[in-house]
Amino acid sequence: MKNIETVVMARVRRIHFLRRFSHPTMLKVYSGILLLGTLGSMVSIANVLANMPSITSPAQVVSFTRNAIVHTEMFVQFVVVGIGVVCALLVKDILQNVKQKSVFMQA
Repeated sequence: MKNIETVVMARVRRIHFLRRFSHPTMLKVYSGILLLGTLGSMVSIANVLANMPSITSPAQVVSFTRNAIVHTEMFVQFVVVGIGVVCALLVKDILQNVKQKSVFMQA
């Protein structure tokens, strides 16, 4: 009986891990990490930060960022757009979770 219990519990743990691993929010996190890694391998982040204007002037930072994105390769532009989409979807998921938890707590 002990052997069957061990096998069944191992399968239950495996299924539980796979469900958590393949959760839609976690898939967004994985894709964001992949996109950030791709961007980091194609762009010298240190040089971008060295050339960036001071954060105390937000208008110049926005202008610099826009010009940096517009004047780069098409693939890098797609990666940046992908990162933006993934971040927006993650924020949406987080807000839905917070809303569901607050509704649950009120009931």
